[in-house]
Amino acid sequence: MKDKELFPGKQRRFFTIRMEPYRAELFIALAEEAGKKHSDLFREIIYKYLEENIDELTYKQAKEEDELEWQQVINNRIEGKALARLIRENKKT
Repeated sequence: MKDKELFPGKQRRFFTIRMEPYRAELFIALAEEAGKKHSDLFREIIYKYLEENIDELTYKQAKEEDELEWQQVINNRIEGKALARLIRENKKT
């Protein structure tokens, strides 16, 4: 699959964050109190910061593009599962 590197889910960016230990413990406690994973809470905080510090039109466009890309990921999964089901059914006959 030549276009594999352009697959929507492959374009996500990953960040490693190092924190000082005592403030990290505060963050961990905050995430646990909220019932969220650390990465989810980091993401929410970063998105909120971007929304507040980037002009509204630019942020809105980026958010819409992200949502379209995520919908494509979901559609690809649905199509993949349907194809796998057809292949399984054909093997049975």
